[in-house]
Amino acid sequence: MKKVFTLILVILLNTNINAQCWKFIATGQAAHTLAIKVDGTLWAWGYNNYGQLGDGTTIDKQFPTQIGASNNWLSISVGESHSIAIKVDGTLWAWGHNTKGQLGDGSNGDKIIPTQIGTATNWESVAAGSYNSIALKTDGTLWAWGFNYYGGLGDGSNTDKNIPTQIGNANNWKSIASGSFHTMAIKLNGTLWAWGYNPDGELGDGTNIDKNIPTQIGSSIDWNAIALGYSHSTAVKTNGTLWAWGNNLKGQLGDGSNSNKNVPTQIGVANSWVSNACGSQHTLGVKTDGTLWAWGLNIKGELGDGTNIDKNIPTQIGLNNTWKRISTGHDHSISVRIDGTLWSWGINDKGELGDATLMDKNIPTLINCPTIGVNELLFNESYSLFPNPTNNFLFLKNETNQIFNNIVITDICGRMILNENINIYEINVSGLQSGVYFIQFSVEGKIYQKKFIKK
Repeated sequence: MKKVFTLILVILLNTNINAQCWKFIATGQAAHTLAIKVDGTLWAWGYNNYGQLGDGTTIDKQFPTQIGASNNWLSISVGESHSIAIKVDGTLWAWGHNTKGQLGDGSNGDKIIPTQIGTATNWESVAAGSYNSIALKTDGTLWAWGFNYYGGLGDGSNTDKNIPTQIGNANNWKSIASGSFHTMAIKLNGTLWAWGYNPDGELGDGTNIDKNIPTQIGSSIDWNAIALGYSHSTAVKTNGTLWAWGNNLKGQLGDGSNSNKNVPTQIGVANSWVSNACGSQHTLGVKTDGTLWAWGLNIKGELGDGTNIDKNIPTQIGLNNTWKRISTGHDHSISVRIDGTLWSWGINDKGELGDATLMDKNIPTLINCPTIGVNELLFNESYSLFPNPTNNFLFLKNETNQIFNNIVITDICGRMILNENINIYEINVSGLQSGVYFIQFSVEGKIYQKKFIKK
């Protein structure tokens, strides 16, 4: 019986020396990841069942794949199965799952490529929940759309919205964060506000009652950064102290217990925290000295400490002190160091780590930076591609003349040019323009690719 080789789109992966190219990262209650390179291009990988990667397909990707050709992406956020982004011109874009109107384009139909939302050019930041989205404009106003059963939009109703809807009249909102079904924001005066789902105390208002309008949490005016998980919340104050509340079943609050809290609870006595990120049931934090810390659920290695044992207090991850940006998915974690290198760990069954495998990792693993036209990986004497250069046809064979399927050809920029879904070994490239192209596939977790020239 012939073995079927699954061919997949891949951008060339470089060696470590070429890995220093990443600027921003985003993943949420999701199994996919978005990233922006220093050149402003957008890349995505992982689960793609609803087109949430934005590459025009619904095929999972195990490695960073460029999304379109634009190089002016500014801000990104990831929901469970949808993605939201802002370009440098202030326009808003969305793609992926849309059954609850979470894309905000006025429909409930999925989109598999980035789609502009409205015509406004003053969007500043975005945050995606599981099935809703929230955003700030440059004028300080707050907007939300999508799933609203638990009041997560904050408009005083429990009715879904499929277009951006202004929340209240305040124009002094500073920063926003979304959990699965609850939302938080900080105002310019340093006050903290929360709304949405609250069965585990994730809003922090001392109750377990849902709220459908922004509700002030305590009276403190020194909140600086917030991050929300599936049903827990964390925040950093301007004095560098770390606070957490909500569900604590797996120790994700980090207070040494596994008991839920419905008010902000200080975690330890350190006053050197600068950033935080919450996964489904795990949490990451970075201190002023650049060290990385993690706690909570660790069954898939999402903490990155080399074990699969849960932790209920912040635990330092390795000895490196150059961690800068952190983001957490449902059960995986990603981070960018000061040098621009990208690292990921945790579950990887959908390729969400981006390391070209489907194997979980319990320590931070370097994800090479895609650079077009530098080197070819693993294509050896077992596979032949001829003639090369070619005018009309390419023949792809191996030692036993096996037939390949789902052949993907990309151009020099990583854009998909050809995708054959039939069992073939002869590929008609007569319709391609003259130039350099790549044919790629993977076998048993290894990437195979070959450059060819169309005359």
